[in-house]
Amino acid sequence: MISTPRTRGCSDWNAGRIYATVMLVVMWLNATRICVMFDGKETLGEALLVKIAMIPAALLVAVQHTA
Repeated sequence: MISTPRTRGCSDWNAGRIYATVMLVVMWLNATRICVMFDGKETLGEALLVKIAMIPAALLVAVQHTA
């Protein structure tokens, strides 16, 4: 009879895991905040381009933290 190795379950929550989870939530809240920062009064210019450039950067950071 072949026995299968037992897999170890998820260990208890420690300070590192709690910190990582809090930072993950903060990163997604920040990405959401940046995505909704447009107020409809923007005109073509430097400020608009910076806002547009911040969206993929914030989403990239949030996705990398999730992965």
